Amino acid sequence: MHKPITLPLLLLALLLPFKSMAAETAEAEEITLDASYFAGSWKLIAAGPKLFAKKPDRVDDNPFSYVDKKKIKENQTWTFSADGTFSLAAIDHRAAAPFTVTSTFTVENNTLIIKRVGRSLYDRYKVFLREGKKLVLKGGMMGYAIFEKL
Repeated sequence: MHKPITLPLLLLALLLPFKSMAAETAEAEEITLDASYFAGSWKLIAAGPKLFAKKPDRVDDNPFSYVDKKKIKENQTWTFSADGTFSLAAIDHRAAAPFTVTSTFTVENNTLIIKRVGRSLYDRYKVFLREGKKLVLKGGMMGYAIFEKL
């Protein structure tokens, strides 16, 4: 005599093929980053470890609207060249004049790796969000950093 198949087992058997197909589709959509993804100059709009912490006055579905509303001012421009050169130009209110520092960068396993100036340490960043000319990186010493392409 045959045992009847229970409803949970039947549902599981029907859903497994769809779950594996969805996982394959998600993996296929992942973008492989390289130096050309970051090439050009980016103005730092805002930075901070808790920039995306939940606050009542923030719009969770669009983090850029919060930054635009608050008009946070930063004075840094990050420039990435196709040859792996990185430069940071900044205006510090404590300094007598604007300054620029240069270093190198690489992109490995979808992670942006920037060598710290004058040290053998590296800052690592993941792309948290990119929408048009705006980019959010997560990592390094800043936590989150929001940029706008110039």
